[in-house]
Amino acid sequence: MNINTAVSILFLSALVPATQVQAQLLPEPHQYIPGNIEEYEWEEQESNIPPYPKDENLLEFRVDSGDPRYRYYIDSDSVNINKSDGIVRYTLVLKLPGDHRSVSYEGMKCSSKEYKVYAFGGRNGEMKPTSRARWNPIRRSGSNLYRRDLWDFYLCNDQAIARRTEREILDALRYPRVDRKDIGFD
Repeated sequence: MNINTAVSILFLSALVPATQVQAQLLPEPHQYIPGNIEEYEWEEQESNIPPYPKDENLLEFRVDSGDPRYRYYIDSDSVNINKSDGIVRYTLVLKLPGDHRSVSYEGMKCSSKEYKVYAFGGRNGEMKPTSRARWNPIRRSGSNLYRRDLWDFYLCNDQAIARRTEREILDALRYPRVDRKDIGFD
């Protein structure tokens, strides 16, 4: 056996255990490829609806093309990334002048650019589940442009998966990027 063959065998044998270890350490479910991919089915996990948000927990976020009458907030206590299904869940608050507000508990599936509304906030300060929650596409136009910005700049990492931790989402909300050109939705 010559020296080149020996080096090649040594190099290849070192790669096999490293790739096996790496496959086990991937942090997001959408990055994991099961042994028999034909049998893999994504399944959404149950979620508990959080309490109605408190004003002191609201983090305002910037929206590039939203309705200028609204101010947009996420309840910092409600942000959750479910590692089993990869969904980012959060309570969204849209405020209008005169203390009028719209409150909803939602989920965002970063990998497919979709959102789902699980509950709405009532006037009595309670969250009420929706009767027919379903996944909807995040659109580039229309009245829900703020969800596109949530997907682009705050909740999703590399525009394909949820950020790795709730802390990363909260930091993105607290310290938004100044230069947001050439980033985001296609």
